[in-house]
Amino acid sequence: MYKILKLLVTLVVMTYASPALAGMTVTLPPPTFSPVDDTSASIGLRFEFGDIISPSLVGAVRTTHTSTENVVTGGMVDIAIPIGPDLNFQPTIRLMGIFGNTQIQGLAGAGFDFGQNQGILALGTQIKHLEGGMHIGLEGGLFPYVGASSYGGPPERETSSPPPPD
Repeated sequence: MYKILKLLVTLVVMTYASPALAGMTVTLPPPTFSPVDDTSASIGLRFEFGDIISPSLVGAVRTTHTSTENVVTGGMVDIAIPIGPDLNFQPTIRLMGIFGNTQIQGLAGAGFDFGQNQGILALGTQIKHLEGGMHIGLEGGLFPYVGASSYGGPPERETSSPPPPD
């Protein structure tokens, strides 16, 4: 009986005294997020598929805004200069809008293909270092494309943690 009484007293003391003995509980505030604006240039290689496979050297400049929710919006301008045996300077120039997240972005815009001598609508998708999509000629024709570039993707939102309370 003495052992049971001793056990009950110990349990009661531990139950009511443990918060005082445990010390102070520190709750850290959640991290805060900041949006990020970025402008970057890249170079790459694009292959357009039509009657023949046409490789092009591509230079691009992108400006993006990454929100606190990691939503990416922005724009891009690029010029693709065909490379091949004929060595003609008939580039494709595009102006594209960007929308997505930090992992994958959709592209939509318009441009002009000097090789086909026609305006184009462009739809595509990009991930880190890769891009693919479709050029739609305003005078007819669908031209799928794939490409690789030095562009590593838009930056993620910035995360900062406030200092712990004193």
